[in-house]
Amino acid sequence: MSDIETQRRKIDAYLLETLSAELDALNRYPIDRYSKWAYVRALEFCWTSSRALRHLREGVDRLRGVTRAEPPNDLGGEIREPTQGPRLLIDMTPTVRSGAKTGIQRVVREIARHCALAGLGTPITIQKDGRFQRRYPVAGLPEEIEPEPGDILLLLDAAWNEAALYPAAMRRVKERGGTNVVAIYDILPLLHPPLFNLQVGADFARWFDEIVRNADAAIAISRATAESVVDYLAAKPGGKPLPVGWWGLGADFAKAASGAPSAKARRITEGPPYFLSVGTLEPRKAYPTALAAFEQIWAKGAEIGYTIVGRPGWNTTALQERLRGHPEAGRRLNWLDQASDADLHLLYARARGTVNASVAEGFGLPVVEAAMQGVPVIASDIAIFREVGGSGARYFELLDPESLAAAIEATLAEPRRAPRIETIGWRQSAEEMVRVIRDGDFPLRGA
Repeated sequence: MSDIETQRRKIDAYLLETLSAELDALNRYPIDRYSKWAYVRALEFCWTSSRALRHLREGVDRLRGVTRAEPPNDLGGEIREPTQGPRLLIDMTPTVRSGAKTGIQRVVREIARHCALAGLGTPITIQKDGRFQRRYPVAGLPEEIEPEPGDILLLLDAAWNEAALYPAAMRRVKERGGTNVVAIYDILPLLHPPLFNLQVGADFARWFDEIVRNADAAIAISRATAESVVDYLAAKPGGKPLPVGWWGLGADFAKAASGAPSAKARRITEGPPYFLSVGTLEPRKAYPTALAAFEQIWAKGAEIGYTIVGRPGWNTTALQERLRGHPEAGRRLNWLDQASDADLHLLYARARGTVNASVAEGFGLPVVEAAMQGVPVIASDIAIFREVGGSGARYFELLDPESLAAAIEATLAEPRRAPRIETIGWRQSAEEMVRVIRDGDFPLRGA
């Protein structure tokens, strides 16, 4: 049996166990099937209501003539309008609508910000009537942008929840003599459907078929992700060939970390040494594996803490109950589900190490963020972490608490030192992304 097949079987077994725990949590309370149905629908509503509210707010804003543009000084400098080469129009519509600043939204904001400041591209939003609008106003220039011959529309944002917005915009660019490039963060909903709820999977599949397959090129956030796209297209051919390239993400977020950290974050850093995990609570992050490893270490009497920074996600009701009701909750175990960037910056700075237990990732931003903060990195032995962490991270066997516990204890036995992991800043990341797009550096081809 190949290593890849072994990993897939491990992941499948883990998902069955996770879903079983979710069903146990749902069945724990003596409620009738109608109430249970309503409860499940309420969970789904929590995931979809924020999007509906964003659309409602957007509609009200249009009726009132309100523009929710960030002032230029929020960018940390003056906007430079691109003067050379074809225009690069960088879409960030879903990020603007959501107001979110974590995960993919952090990437979108940082890339767009540095492109605007360096004159590498023009961040835009796409309106429901198809108009392209500058995200950051520039004195003396119109707010609306008309596509021109040679323009490149970069669909940088996570747009699978907004797929209906883009076909018309992409056609408009093509009709005016431009090209469309789509950014891909991962295709995990296609590769591992049980990791996501049905609506996310359906939205993602639609986005991939209608947007990715009809783009002129794709740019992924890692080589591993780019290769997964090519492999997927080879297994499910259809449509025109898709050139695929990749670039690396930045890891600095000092600007976003302004402000004072919370009392809870400060308390954690003033307590015993702790390890840190960063990311939304969702099945693919394999938090149960990490928690089981620390429980083994605590059983030996070690005074070491484990802190999780991440919002609650889908199919983690049982995990959330376990974290909140754990005997070590608030002591050696801490979960910050509403952490600020200032909290995260402080927690990284004081952590004894980071734990990245994921079964699948598109890039693994916490690995490079930790490395840039000089924090030792422990990661599951999957291809993307090997690509990003190289020889500078300590790896443990996928979904194996004993292997992870051994890695944690080995890290504790050493002096705290910065890992030798190559990192870049967001400006370098933006420059590399623009270079790949402008040079047409798309070495892979999906059929």
